[in-house]
Amino acid sequence: MRQGGAVQTATSPAPDVDEWLDGHVSHRRVDVGPVELHVAEAGAGSPVVLLHGFPEFWYGYRRQFRPLVEAGHRVIAPDLRGYNLSDRPAGVDAYRMDLVARDIHGLVEAITGTDERVDVVSHDWGTTVAWLYVMQHQSRVRRFVALAGPEPWYMSRSLRWTQFRKHPYFFLFQYRFAEKLFARNDHAAVRQVFTGDERTPGAFEPSALDRYVEAFARPGATTAALNYYRAIKRIDPSEVRALQSPLAIPVMLLLAGHDRYVDLSGAHPGEEWCRPRIETIDDSSHWLLTDAAAQVNELLLDFLG
Repeated sequence: MRQGGAVQTATSPAPDVDEWLDGHVSHRRVDVGPVELHVAEAGAGSPVVLLHGFPEFWYGYRRQFRPLVEAGHRVIAPDLRGYNLSDRPAGVDAYRMDLVARDIHGLVEAITGTDERVDVVSHDWGTTVAWLYVMQHQSRVRRFVALAGPEPWYMSRSLRWTQFRKHPYFFLFQYRFAEKLFARNDHAAVRQVFTGDERTPGAFEPSALDRYVEAFARPGATTAALNYYRAIKRIDPSEVRALQSPLAIPVMLLLAGHDRYVDLSGAHPGEEWCRPRIETIDDSSHWLLTDAAAQVNELLLDFLG
């Protein structure tokens, strides 16, 4: 591994993580202001907040929990609003990226000490939200790792028709038939989202896919998750810019070499906002938390300490 370089993946047997999670992870609901979030927690020490993306939930970080805990961290992984066991407020406007970022602020304030700083690790939509949270509250953040996710300014402009060829599913998700497409054949599309891209054969165990489907199929959960995309156009790009500020804290961008959704142009907000360490895992799909778990964990532990 070298800073600013590319990390090669290696195929290794998938660890039996569920047994460890069952024995070490606790669950509770936390009032963060307008909603309550379900939160999975483990360990003690320096807090690390893990923010998932679409169409996952806290369990997307299942392979990161144990390494972080054993390195001396307190791991805090919420289900974002609308997902799995967290509250699902009604209406598209409730899923604006700025409102979800406020949830993270409320969570950090509710479950950490007044003077305690957190590390933030995020993936996919969690990264879009994390940028806004970190930029507005960097006095509460020690280090930030953005994995395979678009920054908010890029996301706020993603529904322009010039972006259609790059992100056609963004436009598809605006329509209500998207829920029916995901529900067909026992949510086969949810499984295909992950297994259709994996670079490490068998990275997504059938039991893990079952859990993703169970969470995504909860009443109202599919619509809530899709509302993140529908709410993009409910916030003007100028509003997003007003919420951003330059970062003085250490930042690492972690990208996947075979990511068909996010590349550096969408992940980097620009050098006027931060000068991050940039790492690429060559042989990984967008789902690098699972597809390249060992390499991700190595980079996280190196960066977070």
